[in-house]
Amino acid sequence: AEYMGDHHVIKLSPSRKLQATLAALFCSILFIILRLEPFQSVLQSESTSTHTFTFEAQHLINHSSQTSNDLLELLESHGSLLQVNSTHHWMLKPRHLRPRRNHHCWIIGTEMISFGGRYTLDIEVIDFASERRFMAPGPVQVHHFVSVLVQKLDNSGAEIWIPCGFNGGDQVNLESGPISRVIVIDPRSLQVREGPEIPEHIRSAACAAALVPMNGPLQPPLICTFGGSVGPHDNATFHDTISCYDQRTQEWDTDVLGTLPIPADHISIAFFPPKSCPNGNAKLVFFNIRSESYGPSPPDVYSLDLIPDINGTLRPHALGWQLVGEFVAVNAADSVAFGRFIFNFGGVTHDERRRGTATDHVTAFDVCTGKSQLLENLYCGERFAHAVCRVAARDQQHLAVISGGHAFPKYQKEFGDASFGDGLSRMDCEVFDLREMEFRLLSQN
Repeated sequence: AEYMGDHHVIKLSPSRKLQATLAALFCSILFIILRLEPFQSVLQSESTSTHTFTFEAQHLINHSSQTSNDLLELLESHGSLLQVNSTHHWMLKPRHLRPRRNHHCWIIGTEMISFGGRYTLDIEVIDFASERRFMAPGPVQVHHFVSVLVQKLDNSGAEIWIPCGFNGGDQVNLESGPISRVIVIDPRSLQVREGPEIPEHIRSAACAAALVPMNGPLQPPLICTFGGSVGPHDNATFHDTISCYDQRTQEWDTDVLGTLPIPADHISIAFFPPKSCPNGNAKLVFFNIRSESYGPSPPDVYSLDLIPDINGTLRPHALGWQLVGEFVAVNAADSVAFGRFIFNFGGVTHDERRRGTATDHVTAFDVCTGKSQLLENLYCGERFAHAVCRVAARDQQHLAVISGGHAFPKYQKEFGDASFGDGLSRMDCEVFDLREMEFRLLSQN
């Protein structure tokens, strides 16, 4: 698919035409099925000034009665999955209540919590156990961002922190600057509050974020942001800054991890703990790079080794960031780290004439060998500006849910999704079991 201004040009080979026709037929049938699915849409009033909602009491009960059952088994027992591949790939029957893109999401207990994004300021919950969907008013006024799950210092629970991103929900040009304070969401009550102030010189959007345990496993990890941009989305100034917030000192540090090898936005960062690879070091991996506005994306993958001492405290390797391989040449993708692999889903790149090409590729990168491999395709076509829902429970992190995103208008008829602004925002989700995908990769070696 090629994007040229307001026009979309589709070029398909005969075999791809057949695949596209079969996929369109499947997705049309799926859309009819999903219209009849049992999940109820319960929209809540957005008139409250305290950002609470009437389902709060039930929401707290749901969290207190979490089970340790495998989420995939729970979804299968409720008939919530439509099989694409016999071992590891499904479509999720309950769709988003509203189209979502440039958003983020977490799976906590049995609930998938989605929030923020372009044109969507609310918080949406899909409860896999009770088969209910509902909205909370939020607002979460941010888009082009990544969130992290932060444990409170008093061990009273965890909160979702948004440490960078564009302010507002429907603008991407002159009106959109980066957020000035961290946005914090309580996943139990779904209340939204302001967090620490972000110093002006490190504010950014279209950024990456990660928790990095620089002070060892017994201390709170640093909340770090990577790269991003400042100014209008379409003509921004790119950052190479890495900024880390320490909950204990309540201070930001821009020196602890140095800077990125190149300024970039719409990027991805993955953290791998010590002993993920034979050399025993922890790693930060930098990829999915946009180094110029609407320009080509380089396939480069950079890695920064973090050397642990006897107490587990990490320090950056003296050689700094190293080019360790090549990956799919896209940006505005999302990914998840599992085992020794990065699994990357979709994405977009542009040529010298600013024409966009989206992809439906699912690709794996081995951080220990620097080798990449195309695994398969997203079933219902290309997508970018989507989110891979992070999973809070460590024993459930083999589950990856690909949520929403942006697609070219050729999919509007098949999906029945809404067209906002400059393209089509998606409502569907795909589910992957990363254990099976990892097993297949390792068995090939």
